[in-house]
Amino acid sequence: MSFLGKSNSSKTPPTVRYLSGGAGFTLIELLVVIIILGILVGFVLTTLNPVTQIKKSQDSQRQHDLKQLATALDSYYNNSNFYPQSLSTLTTAKTIQTIPNDPTASLSWPNFAYIMDSSDPQWNVLFAKLAFPSSSSFSCPLEQMKNSSGKTCVPLNYSSLGYNYCVISGNVKCDKIVDMRIAPLPITTSQIIYWRSQATGWINGAMGCQAVSSGMRPEVSRDRYCACSPVNRCTPDI
Repeated sequence: MSFLGKSNSSKTPPTVRYLSGGAGFTLIELLVVIIILGILVGFVLTTLNPVTQIKKSQDSQRQHDLKQLATALDSYYNNSNFYPQSLSTLTTAKTIQTIPNDPTASLSWPNFAYIMDSSDPQWNVLFAKLAFPSSSSFSCPLEQMKNSSGKTCVPLNYSSLGYNYCVISGNVKCDKIVDMRIAPLPITTSQIIYWRSQATGWINGAMGCQAVSSGMRPEVSRDRYCACSPVNRCTPDI
């Protein structure tokens, strides 16, 4: 008893529990966290798959490049009243600086392609292969068109080469197109262009014409094609 007449015994303080070994989570809790993290990572990889994003970016580049080529072709047409037989003519006419390649052009992925009617050069079609073609509508308007016999208005090897996207200029002739074959453009290199007036000689390279200028190493020239053997000098085929 204290001098105030009260009991001297104190209340027992509340006990504090500590997990044995200092562990913060039980095994079951850890498994639940791991499962949740796995689900979140899977969702992120599915929606933001870097490979998918790269392919979509390449598709956007393909569409941009074909529109750029179509603009150059229309500019050429406005000046000449006909479309050129070869895209290399566009660089000669300087309506475009270089002919772009498909971002992944290779033996397994076709480069861009171009067709027109040499007997009636009032239309043309540019082709590309997309990794993710539009599913809501046709990426190539030709697939929605028919010729006079009811055949789909695409070239003979359109599907076998994997093309699924196209840009049309002019009033296309389906009766002509269904009998045509697509030839992918040769893959060009991104080197300096020498115009014919600057070249002192020409060599037929693997990817087109090589212009040889005095004091300069040969560079691939995309302003025309060559018609000669790979080792002999030649003049441009114009």
